[in-house]
Amino acid sequence: MSSMYSVGKDSYLSYEHPNKRYSLINIFLCAVLFPFVSPFPIETDTQPVAFIIASLILMTSAVKGEKFTYQEIFILILPVLGLLYINPLVLDSNSIPIPIGKYLSLLTGSVVYVAARRSFHRFSPKVFYCSIVVYFVFSILLMIAPGIFFDIQALVVRAVNTAGEENPFGYRGIPTLSTEPGLFGGLLVFQFLMLEYFEREGKIIRQRYWCIVAMLFFMVLATKSGTGYLYFILYAVYLTFRQRHGLLKLTFVVSLLVLLVSTLGSSLSSSSDLGRGFQIVIGILSQPEILMADTSTIGRLYDFFLGFVSLVDFPFGNGVNGVADATLALSDTHLFIRNYYGVSSIGLVSGLAWCFVAYGVFALFYFFYIYIKTTSAPIGARIFSLIFLSFSYSPAFPGIWVLLAIPGERKVHSNRSSRSRAKKIPPKVVRPHQFCGDYVHNNAVCKASSLSL
Repeated sequence: MSSMYSVGKDSYLSYEHPNKRYSLINIFLCAVLFPFVSPFPIETDTQPVAFIIASLILMTSAVKGEKFTYQEIFILILPVLGLLYINPLVLDSNSIPIPIGKYLSLLTGSVVYVAARRSFHRFSPKVFYCSIVVYFVFSILLMIAPGIFFDIQALVVRAVNTAGEENPFGYRGIPTLSTEPGLFGGLLVFQFLMLEYFEREGKIIRQRYWCIVAMLFFMVLATKSGTGYLYFILYAVYLTFRQRHGLLKLTFVVSLLVLLVSTLGSSLSSSSDLGRGFQIVIGILSQPEILMADTSTIGRLYDFFLGFVSLVDFPFGNGVNGVADATLALSDTHLFIRNYYGVSSIGLVSGLAWCFVAYGVFALFYFFYIYIKTTSAPIGARIFSLIFLSFSYSPAFPGIWVLLAIPGERKVHSNRSSRSRAKKIPPKVVRPHQFCGDYVHNNAVCKASSLSL
């Protein structure tokens, strides 16, 4: 009988046998792929289901006696200390009570990150494939009967921003199992990045790979989201200039061309009927400066830069309860901020900016440590993780952290001298009486078996 664990530094990553813990890990994967879904939705876009299951995985590891590295402990301990980073000077302001979602977001993200690092090799490609199918089927049903399936979605998703429109799935597209089409579009690009990992590791057969690509691409188009389209175009451009995976490169180049050609062809008609995403893409192609006139796009850029302005004005942050007062002070002080936001507190869309305003240089150090020192993820996964954090999602969004947990590509270390030495060493012959079912690279197990006979 083969060994349940492989020998090595990261043996916990090589566990293959199905058991309760293996099932828990793939329930965790489901929660990551459905971040806005919960059986009991609370008043936040990103539901805490992935965080709860990640906590169970880490507790299970602790109960089983598995050791946590110093790096993992450091990743977890700083957000815990951040919960205590309360500004006593604003305790009587309107900042109290602190929004619970933002207050816990960094802690929930760090727990998801550590759990994903310890579990990624056990993520099932079948679970991933089934999740994409669920999204695709539900998207089709929303397009066929939006009234019925919008009500069904409302049972497991907090709210949908398009609910007040006469045709909630017309101009802004479909927000399948999400709170808005833009967040759904970003989520689909996250799933493209996950698909890249499964394809690289040979865990997705060719036919299934093409099926997933087709479903994801259809859903990106169906969101009609400017954010989703821009994310997809950035990802297609990234893969185009990447010197590997010819299949993926060809797929996304063709997809990008189809998107652009269909957009240009449709621009002859009324672009307002095509949705917000097409309007933005058409505007970029015809008048690039129109991108800066789009309130959603420019607002995200202002949020992002406001975080760095806060680092200069408030280098040690303002506490988790002082963000609203700090943004009001920044609006008073800086003319370009006041001209855009007015003199009022600012609800930051950028999760990175919110952390900079709350924690100051401590957040800058923490994210630098996370993105540079703790991850071996491919550069594309790191870039899109940072983009998601900077422009669309709070740190509670699990996709940000799961991208950082993607294992790096295996490198084969070889050199001329080692190859020449290998040629001089004759291969070891394994005699029949030495062989046994538990034979590994050394024959210690075989010797023990033969002695027992």
